[in-house]
Formats: sequence, structure tokens, C-alpha cells
Amino acid sequence: DSGDGGSGTGPLSSCQASFSTEKLAEGQDCTPIAGTLCPVDANANLLQSQPIACAGVDVQQYDLDAGGLSSNYYALTGAEQDYDAVYLALHYLLVDKGAFANIVRLPELAKGRKVLVIAPQAPKFLGASRWPTGSALDKAQVGPTIEWLRAVVADARSRYHVKDSVPLYVAGLSNGSAIGYLYACTDPNVRAVLGVASLADKGSFAATCTSAHPLGSVIVHGTADLTTPYNGLLGLTLPIPEIHQAFNAIDGCSAPDSTVLM
Repeated sequence: DSGDGGSGTGPLSSCQASFSTEKLAEGQDCTPIAGTLCPVDANANLLQSQPIACAGVDVQQYDLDAGGLSSNYYALTGAEQDYDAVYLALHYLLVDKGAFANIVRLPELAKGRKVLVIAPQAPKFLGASRWPTGSALDKAQVGPTIEWLRAVVADARSRYHVKDSVPLYVAGLSNGSAIGYLYACTDPNVRAVLGVASLADKGSFAATCTSAHPLGSVIVHGTADLTTPYNGLLGLTLPIPEIHQAFNAIDGCSAPDSTVLM
């Protein structure tokens, strides 16, 4: 089950080459190594609108109208059709969904895990493809966008025969994290949310993210981030520690935090 992934890292463990929760429970090394399952040429153009081909990964694009909005999404699937999860990946500001898929290595995720990966393109707002953050400028767009995203997930589940009982995970990068938080807080099917370089509008987050349903969270953020500041922006966006504490409250986590400097 093991073999050289093509990146000079040496043989992969059985679990790295073909992940399963059973292998993880056995104590195998399941640590993912970027570039091993779907090697990408160093000179490849990651910003192209089509996800870079990866052996064993199928990519399909679907158009969808819902909530008065129109756009499309990519569905990325591996050879395994018995899915453990649905992974909704929300791009950062103004980027094409295909380029986003390449930059964050969504083809490799589809191949390396039993996951149906969905990468939607944000419907255009004020002429640009961007997700609403819930600010005064775009607050009215939040509801229709969440409705559209729900329709995207439902459409993908239907096309790939994935039951509603299969958990949904929402991941957003920068602009995508803002709507990712709001979507995750309003959809009880979401098991956990991942926010990278995230932001959250103070008013909209407080109004939306309550204790409606258990919701795990992973937040990855740099303290020196100037685009989405760690300590919030001018009192309009929440500091990252406050977002973390809000999700602790939602999920009933009361254990003390620990800090690791990197």
C-alpha cells in the first residue's frame, strides 16, 4: 500500500497513501504530506481557472440558481464513492474558484480522503465575485447567499448520492471565512467550521452565531496579519480570541486554553 509520492519524501505509510479511520486507530502515521498524492509541476500556473489534473480525481462544474442569485461550483471527487464527509471550501476575495482549488490543493484533499469537495464561486456583488461579510454595505446579501450555499450543498449531495447524515464541514479563507462562519452557524448539518486568516463582522456574527447547535471550530491566524488584523479592525470586526471564545461557548467547551508559539 505504500510508495514514493514523487516529491522526494520517501515511501508513504499505508495510511498516508490511502487514509482510513481504521488505520488511524491502529496508530499508523497518517500525517498528510503536500504534493505526494497529487504532485504539481513547479512551473504550473496555479491561477488557471481549471483545477490542475490529478490522477484519480474527477472535476465537474455545475451551474445553480437559488435565493435570487446565480453562480456555479466545482465538485471534486476521488475514486472512493463511500464518502465520510462533505467539505465546502469558500475562496478568498476576487479569486477564481479554480485557482483557489489549486492554491489550497483541493484535488489532493479529494484524492487523499473520502470527501466530496465542493468549491463554489461567490455570486457577483457590485460587479465582483465576493462573499458578503455582514457589514452595513452587504448585510442584505447574507441571507440570499446562505440560501444559495445551502442549495449548492443539497445539489451536490443529490448528484453524488451523499446522504444528509454524512457530516458537512465548512472551510473559508479570508473573505470566505466571513460567510463561512455565518453559514455554519445557521445550518445544523455543519459539524465544524475552519477559518483561515478569518474575519467576522461584530454585529452580524453576534446576531447569527448563537448556541443553536454544537459546532466545532478550527481558527488559523497570524498575529501580524495586516489585511484581517488579529485584534480586529477599528471595532468593526471581532478580534480572533473573541471568535474563538464565542465558538467555545457554542460548543460548551470550558477547559482552559493552551498557547503554542510558532
